[in-house]
Amino acid sequence: MFKRLASSPTMEAQLKAELNITGRISTGTDTKAEATAIMDNIIGSKQHAGNKLLNELKTTEVKPKTGQTTMKKPKLAETTDIEHLDQLLAYYSEEKLASLRQLKADLAAAQANTKVIAKTM
Repeated sequence: MFKRLASSPTMEAQLKAELNITGRISTGTDTKAEATAIMDNIIGSKQHAGNKLLNELKTTEVKPKTGQTTMKKPKLAETTDIEHLDQLLAYYSEEKLASLRQLKADLAAAQANTKVIAKTM
């Protein structure tokens, strides 16, 4: 499946289009090379497609299921219970949102400090 995904011209075309739309790379830049680099980084190269992702799944420890008392954190690849996967998605989504809220607050504080400094000069 990953080899098919890595060699999919449709996937590469969609990624190139997204790169152009978001303006992430400058006009005139080789979007094909950028798209290929992103796909190789996330999915893996065509001959080793999926290896990086599978290794990541095998080694990533996650929060145990709610109510489960265990000293050892389960690996993401070992997690097959849908309820636990839903809990993980909710937990890590909230964790990411909290991180984004903190960054927003830090940015607002930095901007407020910048305005104060600029006014005193």
